[in-house]
Amino acid sequence: MGFQNEVSRVLDHFESSALVEEVICEISPETASLLEKGVLDIEAFPREDRRIVEKHLEALRKGEITVGWVPDV
Repeated sequence: MGFQNEVSRVLDHFESSALVEEVICEISPETASLLEKGVLDIEAFPREDRRIVEKHLEALRKGEITVGWVPDV
């Protein structure tokens, strides 16, 4: 998909009996760590990731998207 590193946010959902993970964007390891800790203050994130976090803030608050690692396949 052209991502430069392995840290990506993914959206999980089920289709029939299969779990599907959709990569919706790439974030830095620092931002991933902050999101995993539950930090949602835009100013706490690295400047390059703030727009992405802000765009998905409501979904993050609702737990509709999560932070995950995309394995090298």
